[in-house]
Amino acid sequence: MTRDSLLGTVLRPFHYLSKAVQKIRGLFKKEKPRLVNLTPHDVVIRQNGEDIVIPKSGRAARVRERVRGTKVVNGIRVTDICYDVTLNLPEPEDNTFYIVSIVVAYANKDRKDLFFPDGLNAYRDEKGQIEAVPGLRRIVEAPATERISDYFKIDRPKSKSG
Repeated sequence: MTRDSLLGTVLRPFHYLSKAVQKIRGLFKKEKPRLVNLTPHDVVIRQNGEDIVIPKSGRAARVRERVRGTKVVNGIRVTDICYDVTLNLPEPEDNTFYIVSIVVAYANKDRKDLFFPDGLNAYRDEKGQIEAVPGLRRIVEAPATERISDYFKIDRPKSKSG
């Protein structure tokens, strides 16, 4: 047996192992997720002094508003409204996330694929208009209220019956 054939015999299992590892890694590699802007304007995200523009898609998701009634309170007209149907919001897709308005996000808070611009911490120009946002936000379910009885067993005095 030559030295090369001996090395080939010894190294062949490692070659196959390497190919198997590459295949396994490939199963877990995902392509970058898509981010689709469903607002009526471009969204500018400012990170480390750089502006990243996410262009509007041309399809704006919105929630239909219904007037439920109007009344006058201390001389001021107050209109009661509700939001009922979301329009132009696609069904969830694998590896796809959507930028929507905060109203659309709240109306569809069960969806984990919806983000809205962080307008609360926005960068504004001298007129107060938004230039960019520092990032995106997502609605999540609030944690259940914790009670002391969740953590401790509480011994209660036995009632005295007389």
